Amino acid sequence: MTGKQYCVLVHGTWGYDNEPASNRRPWYALDSDFSSKLSQLLSSGENPAVWEIRNFVWPECDNTDSDRIAAAARLRIEIERIRRDDPDGTIHFVTHSHGGNVVLEAISVWLMSLKREGSDAFESTLKQVDQQRTHLSRQEHENQRRRLSEPTKSSRRRHHPANCDSDCMRRWLA
Repeated sequence: MTGKQYCVLVHGTWGYDNEPASNRRPWYALDSDFSSKLSQLLSSGENPAVWEIRNFVWPECDNTDSDRIAAAARLRIEIERIRRDDPDGTIHFVTHSHGGNVVLEAISVWLMSLKREGSDAFESTLKQVDQQRTHLSRQEHENQRRRLSEPTKSSRRRHHPANCDSDCMRRWLA
């Protein structure tokens, strides 16, 4: 059985708007122009998949690490809920600004918890990562890792699991 494709929209810092001043909806709202166009694009084509668009809002979105970590903890619960209800489903994220940091933190914490539990879901998730990353050759992957680990002007970027195949993820989580 093939699961649904989930597309989760995540806004960035200060992106939450519970009282918009105009009639224009925030981009991440399920009834926004963006969501409507995204839904149309995802549902078109010769073999359209079954897509479900969701949003993740984090009202406590000041520019602090603690707000992003708290949001990541809540998003991790949503990821676990989707995976529990639809183990064959695939989750995609569309983010803006610090929404990307929230997603990366949530995925990292979720994967580390699966590894600690020794869950079969950890290995099956890594297999899905490999399947999704088949477009990256080993050389492209190594070049990407090398670029990410080179010093930058402001700091040294760390290699993140979002840029990994399953072998790399195992090393990163070790």
